[in-house]
Amino acid sequence: MDYHYSHPRHRFWFWIWCLLTTNLILKLEALIVHAFLLLIAYKLYRFLYIKFCPNIILIRFTQKIAHVLVRKRALNIHTHKYSVHTTVNKKHRHCMVGITSPEPDIQSHRHRYSGRTTLNHQHIHYYCGVTGPAVYVSGLGHYHVIEGKTSYDLRHLHFYNGRTGYSG
Repeated sequence: MDYHYSHPRHRFWFWIWCLLTTNLILKLEALIVHAFLLLIAYKLYRFLYIKFCPNIILIRFTQKIAHVLVRKRALNIHTHKYSVHTTVNKKHRHCMVGITSPEPDIQSHRHRYSGRTTLNHQHIHYYCGVTGPAVYVSGLGHYHVIEGKTSYDLRHLHFYNGRTGYSG
């Protein structure tokens, strides 16, 4: 028997040390598990963000920046409305209607857009993207080309190609 831990006072401090180190190890394990779960949540968020591209946060952020630009430089901040039909797949099509993100009217600017299609055949699709550069038309202003593909739902997706309304 080891004399060092046989004395009651030594045993007391040994158990205190064990308790503290065990508690510390448990806290470290919990911290590591928490950090790992946060990493998984972040990776899942990035995957869903890239897959479904919900630009609502970006659009709100862009709106705040747009207001600052308007106050500081008096730039013409504008949006575009769009109404585009998808391709016909599985004997149906969808309509996409919305408004782009606000952007300043500078040369070759682009807008973000996102949303969901109309409900057809008991389902919807999600879409998002960035418009093409501005196409200026004399006397009318400019428009942007919108093209891409929708999310994959019920074993199919749709493509779309259209343009925004005029602005300017």
